[in-house]
Amino acid sequence: MQIKVHDVKNEKKEIRAEIGMLQKRLFYCRNCEIRLRSIFFLRQGYLRMSEQRDLPESMVWRVIGRLESGQTQRSVADTVGVARSVVARMWNRFKETGNVRRRPGAGRPRATTSSYDRYIQLTARRNRTENATQLQRQLLLATGRRVSSQTARNRLHEGGLYARRPMVCIPLTPHHRAARRRWAAEHRDWEQHDWSQVLFTNESQFS
Repeated sequence: MQIKVHDVKNEKKEIRAEIGMLQKRLFYCRNCEIRLRSIFFLRQGYLRMSEQRDLPESMVWRVIGRLESGQTQRSVADTVGVARSVVARMWNRFKETGNVRRRPGAGRPRATTSSYDRYIQLTARRNRTENATQLQRQLLLATGRRVSSQTARNRLHEGGLYARRPMVCIPLTPHHRAARRRWAAEHRDWEQHDWSQVLFTNESQFS
């Protein structure tokens, strides 16, 4: 939970006002003053703790100790200065794993296994003209596994396969290739003055 700076200032003003009213009612008793100061610093600690994104591990163990002693999650959350859902998540993690550290790799599981990944990549290599949507349908028909087209595209990228547009060119026959090689061999030793006397009819004219 994030708290803006002006909210913290307003909260401190309210705390000071509460302390002033209580001091007047309790006749400035020495013991009461110590108690009031402890409440003030506890509230300050609450504000500082609320600004943090994650609790330190030592504080988490304190939370677990309070819960094991019989305190409720609501009271522990109010004391530490976090939401009750945070305390509940810490307690559930401790009961499941016996530790307070976050499990590594926590997140959304992969939609495909390694065998599905290989199938998508091999199918794409065998059929170069198929897109991710077509590969997604083939995977569904072959394995019964339904994935999104973006997932199929991600698996192709992991295998180094990316979309390419085919280049438009004139198909050359073996006769064309032989004629081009023969023409290149005949004009291999031409100089600049020889090429200056040649008119290329396919040149573009620019004004």
